This record gives sequence, structure tokens and C-alpha cells, in this order.
Amino acid sequence: MEAKSTENQEDRNSKEATIDRFLLMLLISYANRNKSLWGKTKLEKLLYCSQYSMMKTKIKGLNYYFYRWHYGPYSKQVYEDLAILSKCGLVTQRVDLGEMITTPQGLKILELFNDVINDNSDVRDILKETTYEYREYDADKIRDAVYNTIVYGTKNLYVRDVKLGDPLLYKLPENKAKNIFRINSGKLETLSILFMPEFCEQIIKARVDKVILPYKPL
Repeated sequence: MEAKSTENQEDRNSKEATIDRFLLMLLISYANRNKSLWGKTKLEKLLYCSQYSMMKTKIKGLNYYFYRWHYGPYSKQVYEDLAILSKCGLVTQRVDLGEMITTPQGLKILELFNDVINDNSDVRDILKETTYEYREYDADKIRDAVYNTIVYGTKNLYVRDVKLGDPLLYKLPENKAKNIFRINSGKLETLSILFMPEFCEQIIKARVDKVILPYKPL
């Protein structure tokens, strides 16, 4: 039995990409509370497990496309989003400790969008529970745990048995979701601009420090 595939499963629209970056930053902040996030490999598996839990309960939160690669589930989109958040100064990796963290600047944004986080308590709780459940797992242990899980949409196909390059997880179509991440257009636009490296520093200085939300373009 092969893993299910969906048309355009790798594509994200701008709204989905913005939400993913926001939730990525939030998940890192939760893992930081447990002092348990070392490196991108574990981060990818935490995202995979979180999105898997959302898919099982028909929640459209994370929208990453994961496929089977040499070290388990892999998503190029996660690396792209990390690069953007890093350029914006919202996440970083502490070389001395090897720990990936949400920066004070990133935490400030999460605080300002706390109402959005609470409005999506189902997504928030999954991120919290996943980071807590795997808090003591290193990259190898969480990889092995994921290898021994059933591929979403199948009954008896394990991740370890999927061919390299085959899909494992993808975004949930809105018409199949019971709950969809809720955010109004103004706050979504603010986030999308905050996640643009060329504008992030200016917008944060002009808007976030003054707690003026949402951003209103001229």
C-alpha cells in the first residue's frame, strides 16, 4: 500500500505560508520552555508530529509538505521558513549551546498576537503537547519514534517502509477540515510584512514597539 498523494500538495498560498512561519516560531518558543530543541532535525520531526496530530483531528493549522528522506520525514519548506525567520531576527541558533531559540524580538511578536494564539487553542495545545511529549528525545530517538508510526491516510504502512522521495504528509484541504486556523485579514497582513526580511526591522521599530496592530499600509 502506497502513501496517499494529493494534487498540488507541495504548494502553499501566501496565507498558509504566513501561518506556518508564525506557528513554527511558536513551536520553537514552546520547545525552549523545556530546553529541549537542539538542531533542525529534531525541529522537523516536532513539526511533522504536530501536523500529523492536526490532520488526524481535521484541523488545518500547519501546511507543510513532508516526504520520506534519509533521516525520516523532511520538508524543504521548513528550511525556507527558518531562513526567513532567521533573516528577520526572530529565531536563531545559539552556537555555544547548540539550542535553537525564538529571540526576544520573536517573543514580542508572539505576545502581541497572543489573542490569535488563544483563538486557536486547538492548534496551540497540539504544539505544546508535542514539544512536551518529546522533550527528552534527541534527534536519533525522535527519528526512530517517527519511523515506527503509520503514514497518514494508510492502515498498515509505516514511515520506515516508504520509499525515498515519496510523500508522507501534506496540507489539509479546507473542504476536508473541521477547524481552520483563525486570523483576521489585518493581523494576517501584519504578520506577512513582519516575515519579510527587507521590511521586518523597519516595521518592528515603527509598529511593534508602539503596539500598533494591525499594520495599515498607506
